Amino acid sequence: MRIGMQTWGSDGDIRPVLALGGGLARRGHTVSVAVTSVDRKDYTLLCKNLGISYVPVVAEHRIEVNEMLAACGKNPSALRMVRMLLGDFFFPALAPMDEAARALADESDLLVGHMLAWPLHARAIRARKPYASVAYWPGLIPDHRRPPEGLPAMGRWLNGVLWKLSAHAIDLAVGPRLRAFWDEQGLPRRHAMPDTMYSRDLNLVASTPALYPGLGDWAQHRFCGQFTIPALAEPSLPAELEAFLADGEPPAFLGMGSSAQIDVDACEAFVVDVATRLGRRCVVQLAPGRAIPKAKGEIHFVHNVAHGPLFPRVAAVMHHGGAGTTHSVLAAGKPAVIVAFMAEQTAWGRQLVRAGAGGGVFRYTKVAPERVAAALGATMSSAPLRAGAERLAEAMRQDGGVETAATHLEALAR
Repeated sequence: MRIGMQTWGSDGDIRPVLALGGGLARRGHTVSVAVTSVDRKDYTLLCKNLGISYVPVVAEHRIEVNEMLAACGKNPSALRMVRMLLGDFFFPALAPMDEAARALADESDLLVGHMLAWPLHARAIRARKPYASVAYWPGLIPDHRRPPEGLPAMGRWLNGVLWKLSAHAIDLAVGPRLRAFWDEQGLPRRHAMPDTMYSRDLNLVASTPALYPGLGDWAQHRFCGQFTIPALAEPSLPAELEAFLADGEPPAFLGMGSSAQIDVDACEAFVVDVATRLGRRCVVQLAPGRAIPKAKGEIHFVHNVAHGPLFPRVAAVMHHGGAGTTHSVLAAGKPAVIVAFMAEQTAWGRQLVRAGAGGGVFRYTKVAPERVAAALGATMSSAPLRAGAERLAEAMRQDGGVETAATHLEALAR
């Protein structure tokens, strides 16, 4: 079967879609993936290793991602982030994304898109091709059994009202550009959530249901588990890091992912301060382009490293609470402390604490380094938190991830 896929965003948006494409290719399908990277990253080698065709979609950005994040401030509101991200990076990319989507729709039997792959969604409707969406955060999928993330539960009827208000707020953030997009496609106008973001036939949720007990599959939404890149397709750990890991007890890992770009200098100083106060062996991840200082006592500094081979060898992780990092830490059976910048990250942190694998959830702008260091030290020494993380890791091994999603896609095509 010929499968066309499209994704847009940063590593956290792109890599899971590539992982799914690689899994489909291993099952004998021919896969092409159109990628629009807001970080301007090149995924040629990774796609080659995964056995899929890489179609880079280049779009002119008004500013760079780090400039946009810095403009949002240290404590950005969700709506402000959405407006800036879409206005500066997504809407300017719509035309080249639509051109790539048209080619994919013409040549493919099945189409699969990230929840912001609106052009591919529209082309699938026009071509009457089966289409599946991919989402990462269950907290953004409407379900009257629970309220939108962060709001109090008020019963099914009032929960439904809250979801409608949330959908209206997202429509306001998107503004007239969404309506214009559907007009340009010659299709009836739709709401951003859920109509544009999710397929009416199949939405693959790349999250473990172990963090959402009692929710399970519902309507067209199917929990699959994390979409991971096979180890053989990933680069190995740097030799210096290998030597550090082999030279003592398992360290803590401290990294703030792409969120570090919101406040690069202060965030780096914060993480180093936490590591210094911790007083134990640490691997500290710095933002891309930052100078790597000499080892500071028991602290080893790195840039981007593959989480898959590293996390099983650490004792605990302090991170920003992104969906991908959260799942990678859990897959390794390690507990975590979350220092979040935005609502979704705080939500993932709360889920970890509820599941018995989180040693604390803090907001970056409201917490002192000594509090985080104390929480991380306690997490590293906590047998109950280690046991909770290991239980979640075992549950995640039952999810199937890419294989579960591929089975759903093949059923949709049939």
